[in-house]
Amino acid sequence: MAPVSVTAQWEFKENGVQYKGPIDTVSIDTISGFKFLTLNGRSADGSTQITLQVFGAELKVGQL
Repeated sequence: MAPVSVTAQWEFKENGVQYKGPIDTVSIDTISGFKFLTLNGRSADGSTQITLQVFGAELKVGQL
């Protein structure tokens, strides 16, 4: 499957401080029957990175 280019952002607020930035890469892997959705990004100023991972037996749009 060819890579797809999409503009996506992550964002959250903790203790009144806003954190956000672009998502750089997304991957889906299957390990031992579980699907892993991994999103990697960086802060808007490029000083820090974030990794978010969701996994389950089946992943569908709109399902966590």
